[in-house]
This record gives sequence, C-alpha cells and structure tokens, in this order.
Amino acid sequence: MFANVNAAIIGDPLYQRAAVDGGSFAEHFANLSRFEQITLGGTEGNQVDAAIGELLSDIEFEARVCSIGTVDGTRQATDGMLVRKHGRTSGYSEGEVDDIDYDALVGMDHDDPEVVAMFENQLRIVSSGSDPIGLGGDSGSAIFHRTENQVTGLYFAGPPSGTYGIANHIQNVLTALEIELI
Repeated sequence: MFANVNAAIIGDPLYQRAAVDGGSFAEHFANLSRFEQITLGGTEGNQVDAAIGELLSDIEFEARVCSIGTVDGTRQATDGMLVRKHGRTSGYSEGEVDDIDYDALVGMDHDDPEVVAMFENQLRIVSSGSDPIGLGGDSGSAIFHRTENQVTGLYFAGPPSGTYGIANHIQNVLTALEIELI
C-alpha cells in the first residue's frame, strides 16, 4: 500500500496503521522514499511489488521482526523449503515453498477487479496447517527460513483464504530498491 499502485509520490506520508486501516496523521512514522513501478494490464511481467520509506527522525525502532527476531542475512529459496513469517493480520505463520518459479496474475485494486498485473518467477508458499500463511494486510512481511533468521522473500499477495501466498524473491527486492538488510 505504500506506493498505492503507482499513484504515490516520493515523500508521501506513511502511517502505522495504514490509512485503509483507519490510520491518521498522528500515526505518521515515515515518508515514501522509493518504490518499484508495477506494469499493469497483465501482459508484461513484474518481478517485485515493494516500496520503502524513510523513518521520521523522532521515531525509535528495533531492527527485529516480531515473533522471529533479528535478521541474519538472506538465503535463496528452494522448492520444499520450510518458511515462516509474521504478518500484520495473520500474526506468526508457517509454510512451505512449493514453487520457486511461480507466475501469477494478481489483482492490484480491491475496488476494481480489472486492475491486474502479471508477476513472474515468484515464490508460491503453502500453509503448513489449517491456519492461513497470509491474509490481507500482511503485504510487506519478510519470509524467513523456518529455523534460521535468513530472509528468502517478501510476501505481497494471496487468495482471501490464505491457503497459499505469493512472495518476491528477496534478492530481486533488494536489487530493485537498491537497499541492504540491517
């Protein structure tokens, strides 16, 4: 939601809670600093759906992920890899990568089902149990190796049931946004 499907402007305020969740200017924590443009229409492939913001100077933060801990680098995902994440809506969840080269046509606007984008070479992650791997609002959650704190992907989409989710390969995200993990 940071980039508002290409409609955002660098410097736009970011809120925690997001504006769609009732966030207000009092919850302003950062400003949009970079995002990857998404090619809409479904005919050209995208690799990344990601954006970053620069924290306001008075915002304190901890370089750790709730329920998981600190990041210990990255790891390329493999088929069958057991993974975990902590999302805003679903909380802590576990799953398994069942496709490292997944192509999907993804709806990009909840109000207009005709706004779609094709994403190629993504991670498809299935839930390890009856709990969803991800739900609406979990976009932007880091996908970690199950037993190591190494990031393998960035969650961005999935069906309302949460039975599976789609994530960008983390190296594609880091390259596109020209960033490093801390």
